[in-house]
Amino acid sequence: MHSRGSVKPPMIPNNHKTWSLLASTSIFSLATVDEKGNPHCSVLVYEHDKNLNFFFVTDKNSAKAKNILSHPQVAFAIVGSDLDMTLQGGGEAVEMTSEAKIKHMLRLMERADQAVDGWAPIARYKQDDLVLFQIKPSWLRLLDISAVKDNMHELAYEDLTTQVS
Repeated sequence: MHSRGSVKPPMIPNNHKTWSLLASTSIFSLATVDEKGNPHCSVLVYEHDKNLNFFFVTDKNSAKAKNILSHPQVAFAIVGSDLDMTLQGGGEAVEMTSEAKIKHMLRLMERADQAVDGWAPIARYKQDDLVLFQIKPSWLRLLDISAVKDNMHELAYEDLTTQVS
């Protein structure tokens, strides 16, 4: 593992469970904090890249967008489609601009329309009303409930933060 100054290497778990979980869903819960320190939680459509950065779009005037712009630290949780695994993480959310913003925004809106059968209201917004955020996780952990269904007292999170390829 090499690092340049204070920059951490990307977290890419060598864990098929993580990738399987991410392939099973496109919805996550996102927690933010407002200017008074009050928590806010939203359910959103997301996508991820091969470096486990997470991307989502929202209304630029939404509470979550305002919260992130004033306090960029966020947390998120993803539940597998079989409800037997969760991936939790946290890190800094940053607004994306440039060509990458348009590319990701269009993919996310298309995915929202297809993946959740019209459930995601974001798919009905005009592009000019949206903002795209990227989360660069500083920590991740996986909980696999399926491995211990008969022995719930053995349930433990698998810390993925240090697993890099």
